[in-house]
Amino acid sequence: MDWPCFVRVFNPAKAHDDSPVRWAELSPGVDLARASWESLTGRRWQSDNPGSFPVHEPDEGADSHNSRVPLMQVLLERATGAVSVGQWDGYCLPRPEGSRHVVINGGHRGYFVVEVTPELGRALTEPADPPVLPNRVWDEGGTFLVDADTDLPSIIVGCTAQIAAAIEAEPRLECVRVNPHDPIQV
Repeated sequence: MDWPCFVRVFNPAKAHDDSPVRWAELSPGVDLARASWESLTGRRWQSDNPGSFPVHEPDEGADSHNSRVPLMQVLLERATGAVSVGQWDGYCLPRPEGSRHVVINGGHRGYFVVEVTPELGRALTEPADPPVLPNRVWDEGGTFLVDADTDLPSIIVGCTAQIAAAIEAEPRLECVRVNPHDPIQV
């Protein structure tokens, strides 16, 4: 789907006390729209060596409650129609109850998909791990699609201009609009 806007939401790095650290604090002046963890810090992704750097790597994709909670609050408040959540099928987690299996990208990616109930909606907006990780999230009205499964230290949202503005206005999120044809530098 061609979205009018794409927003990259950064999962914060973590200080040694586990407090969140924004990417812009790590390397002021860097073009965050195209920055990779390696271009920002000089360290390869998933090479965290405790104590060797002032911060630890961000959590991957939907695992970061610092990004997931405010992002889900923004999206669920503005969703049009039913909302579906897809959890990547490659985790060693039990299949979510009542889920259907959906395969995309020519069979290269699979998700266990459930519709968001009021109970699941509350769980997605709380810091504790939800029963379904939101690796893909979309609404029936087609106003947004979340991809927390491609660029692991961040979450990509294709959305309407109104949703993009709401994400950018959320002070708990560090984000930037991106051009989907302008790749992240590694």
